[in-house]
Amino acid sequence: MKIKHLQDSIYLTEVIIILLCSFSLNAQVSLIQPRNTGLIAGSLKDGPTVSLQYKDTLSIPSFTEFNIPVIMKEGSEISAISLGFYYPGEYLEIMGMEMPDNVQGFSYSAVDGLFRMAWSDIDPINIMDEGTVMILKMKSTDLSLLNGAIRLGIDESSEFADSSANVIEAVILEIPEIQYLSPDPEDSLDGNYVLVYPNPFNDFTTINFYLKADSKVKISLFNPAGMKILQMPDANYPQGTYQVKLYAIDLSKGIFILKFEIINEDQSNSRLIKILVTR
Repeated sequence: MKIKHLQDSIYLTEVIIILLCSFSLNAQVSLIQPRNTGLIAGSLKDGPTVSLQYKDTLSIPSFTEFNIPVIMKEGSEISAISLGFYYPGEYLEIMGMEMPDNVQGFSYSAVDGLFRMAWSDIDPINIMDEGTVMILKMKSTDLSLLNGAIRLGIDESSEFADSSANVIEAVILEIPEIQYLSPDPEDSLDGNYVLVYPNPFNDFTTINFYLKADSKVKISLFNPAGMKILQMPDANYPQGTYQVKLYAIDLSKGIFILKFEIINEDQSNSRLIKILVTR
């Protein structure tokens, strides 16, 4: 009898593996051949088992890297995911993705305004209520002409499966809207501008700046006592929009003053910006 029970257990495990592999293969076929459905910002195409809700708003400057967490409203044990989002390619770029707890083995693509990912494993992951399913790593392009907020849309073929390869019904995901964070007048420097985002930060922040003419840029960091603790290499930039990253690992927790200087044939301007490291 013990031998029979062992054989039944082995058979059941084989069935689960075959079903999961089938789920993953179907997901990856869709991943390799995404459908071109247009780039309409805010289009919502709910699938039969997965839907989207929108909570909070991310205000993002142009040409800025940022992350979007994808939250599962009611947690579940998951062994396979096939998930897709529509996004407006004229405003956003997909830079990559992450899964929680350093889960590996996923694949993804971002083609013609459709992001698709697929993952499966015989060892399920347990997503708690209001838990993060994945993090989308994105970058904004020029958002200055954006009218209203961007809402990513769900691909109707998205599905989640449990360890028995049963499709999980009525999955509700939650993501934020995205809107343009236009430069404040105080960010302007005689036609140039500089904006530090995010601020406060615990990983890295990005110094976003626009130069109306070819200029030398100097970036320095001071502690509250006025002591210079960091000097980035001076650099010459042509007219245009740029980004420079500042990493928290190089700093202690606390308040700092960033000095941003622009020097060219016509002008020399600087701005002091208070930044907060929270790590």
